[in-house]
Amino acid sequence: MKISKLLTSALAISLFTAPAFAIQGSKFSATLSKTALLDETTNHTATVLETTIHTASKKELLIGVSLEAGLYTQTQVKGKNGSYDSANAMAGVDITVYVDGIPAEPGTITFNQREQELNAVLGGVIESCTFSTDNDGDGVVDDDITINIEDDCVVTDEEIELIQRTMSAHHFNFVMPNLSSGDHVVTVEASINTSSSAGAGSASATALVGKGSLTVEGVRAINQDGGVVILD
Repeated sequence: MKISKLLTSALAISLFTAPAFAIQGSKFSATLSKTALLDETTNHTATVLETTIHTASKKELLIGVSLEAGLYTQTQVKGKNGSYDSANAMAGVDITVYVDGIPAEPGTITFNQREQELNAVLGGVIESCTFSTDNDGDGVVDDDITINIEDDCVVTDEEIELIQRTMSAHHFNFVMPNLSSGDHVVTVEASINTSSSAGAGSASATALVGKGSLTVEGVRAINQDGGVVILD
């Protein structure tokens, strides 16, 4: 009976003390945003998320970044009389994580990007035509009437336009190896990159960063080759 009581007491102590040790050994920090972090814009760079974490000893940081990335691209071509036209637009979102101002591995990551190109040979829209049906003046309609669209007709530009607006969520893990003990600031920098060009038509591009989260965990890599491997 005494042995049974001792075993029960030992089990109870084990159950209640184990979580306490786990909490003391874990280091975790996070920042989350329920609203858009960066409004729709053209070329722009800004810090969108930030958090701090304390490490008591030399460790690595495992950093997770999840973000919504929105892209808008618009291309329009126009022309007439068999003319060729081209338009292109590019929008992208790049992410860089910094720990105390130093980029975390593997550096800048392209979270989302789209390149859109539109090409066409366009005949145009024929509004009206004016031409003679009696070129020899004999009062009889000629049999060999030939219409030259470019010379005899009023032709306006034909237009083709492509617009894409997309939003998707993406995640990437970053690592900061061999970090010394102390307090550390982790920031997420978002860079919106856009470009566009057009001939007779038009083109434009924008991007945005929506909701997002930053999670940081202090971890200890295995003490052997292969703990943290960075491939250049």
